[in-house]
Amino acid sequence: MVSDTTWPESTCISINDRHLEIRRKLHHGKDLPIDITQFIVPTSADPATINCIKVSIIKWIGNEQKSPFFLAVEIIEVLQHDQILHMCKEEHIPAEQTLHAMKKTFAPSDKDDDVIINISDLSIDLVDPFTKRIFDIPVRGSTCLHRECFDLETFLLTRESKVKWLDQPCIPDVWKCPICGKDARPGSLRIDDFLASVRGELKEKDMLHVKAIQVSHDGCWRPMEVPKVSNSNKSDENSHASEGYGGYNGKRRRIEVIDLGDD
Repeated sequence: MVSDTTWPESTCISINDRHLEIRRKLHHGKDLPIDITQFIVPTSADPATINCIKVSIIKWIGNEQKSPFFLAVEIIEVLQHDQILHMCKEEHIPAEQTLHAMKKTFAPSDKDDDVIINISDLSIDLVDPFTKRIFDIPVRGSTCLHRECFDLETFLLTRESKVKWLDQPCIPDVWKCPICGKDARPGSLRIDDFLASVRGELKEKDMLHVKAIQVSHDGCWRPMEVPKVSNSNKSDENSHASEGYGGYNGKRRRIEVIDLGDD
């Protein structure tokens, strides 16, 4: 479940005749899902056991909802960090697949003969959105349409939420891609082999400071290095900064006041 939880107004929910407290935006910052684990009746002893959820909504005349609501019960599997890390490392996007997708971008479109756009290079950022440095293990969701990736272990470590009891799972809503917001649960994460090889080559050349690369139509790539500021330029910048806006040199200037009255 990757959609945000939204509770309708004047709603009552119960499970197995136990009233459930709805966690609304007013008290929690946003509408939150309800944990019904402790109210579930196990079916192991009696397979005929049925867990019943009842939802009651007051329908106000003239204030009908324009969009329908869907109620879902999500089964959450609790895994340890090392288990999730190992599971994610098993799923990969082949480098050939990534390169093929990029080469398709360079190909001109046949939909409009009057407009032809030639793309010489594609730019890909290598910076993880959390650490602001190059990723260690580049991953993205299987449904993500962008080429940029984020760091696997950093993403997993930042999914932890405030727990109320031991081994409480993370809130499902936090498993979203930090770049596009799509599904990024552990089962949907994929390691991009192309960007992993890019990082490997940059590491060999001691160039892990590179923030982005440019990819040409033949699949070759080159780093986009930020130009370094020389010491002379830094001194010039510092001198300008000390002067401030409008050439202020630290001395107070006399301000001339012009009276624009009727006289």
